[in-house]
Amino acid sequence: MNDTLLLLLIAVFVGVPVLLWRRLLKYRGLTVRLRQEGVRVRAEVQSVTRYARSQQRHVFYAFALTDSSRMFGNFRGAPGAGDWEPGSTVEVVYLADLPHHNMRVGSGVERGDVIRGTVLLVLVLTAGVLGVLNAHWRIEDIRRQDMQQHQP
Repeated sequence: MNDTLLLLLIAVFVGVPVLLWRRLLKYRGLTVRLRQEGVRVRAEVQSVTRYARSQQRHVFYAFALTDSSRMFGNFRGAPGAGDWEPGSTVEVVYLADLPHHNMRVGSGVERGDVIRGTVLLVLVLTAGVLGVLNAHWRIEDIRRQDMQQHQP
């Protein structure tokens, strides 16, 4: 394994988990901001898509902003988690300065999700880097043994 491939693989096994971790922290920060600063409104359910395999529902809703314009959002709900039908209402929270950032009340990225995600990403990062380094060392050992066998 040449040095370029080694560095590329290490960069992938470090870079991808770090990018995913940043995204997780971004959504946690957005959840916290929505809970602290968000405007709470009732939204009307526009449509519900049911998935046969998972029994999960994808709920699309609309709500009115303070300037009377309408904003749209959606969420996925577990079976039995709520009685969402077109025309029913659901409570949502949105940021007054960025209304496209909205979520159903009681949802979002929790602290436990961040902890579990961080642990998982650290494990993937560690296993990936150690696996690449182990493969590199084994290949180097094989090359060294071949060179010793072919020396006069």
